[in-house]
Amino acid sequence: MRDRIATLRAYCLGRVIQAREFIYTSGNTVDGSKVQGILGEGSWVPTVNAFVEKLEPLGLDAFRMLVVDFMHECELGTWKALFTHLIRLLYALPGGDRLVAQLDQRFRLIPSYGHDVIRAFANNTSEMKRLAAHDFEDILQCALPVFEGLFPGEHDAINAF
Repeated sequence: MRDRIATLRAYCLGRVIQAREFIYTSGNTVDGSKVQGILGEGSWVPTVNAFVEKLEPLGLDAFRMLVVDFMHECELGTWKALFTHLIRLLYALPGGDRLVAQLDQRFRLIPSYGHDVIRAFANNTSEMKRLAAHDFEDILQCALPVFEGLFPGEHDAINAF
């Protein structure tokens, strides 16, 4: 964790603005040597980040606040264990078999999205058979709406503390 904090990516708004000036006022190409010389080291693009533009004046760093990729923030083993536990909790409820079948049906109803973004789910997602890391990432991204309403009301509601 210390290493992640020490090497946290910082947004280089000044470099992005300079690259945009090269493109829009000097007529340089986006993939040209001048623009790449400014942005290439950090693999930046000449697009002003809207989060940075709106939040930076308030002293907020969007790169510290936003999760870029769920699986980088939630380890695969941790998510698998939590998902397994949630399935077991559903089975423990009255009519648990029906609830888990409803969960699987909800996953099947989610359409695939984009090229290799979210793929179609297996018939029995709850069994977790032959799943790769990207499958668990897809499950994680879709878990909240799929689980919604399956647990009793007092356990299903999101409470703000």
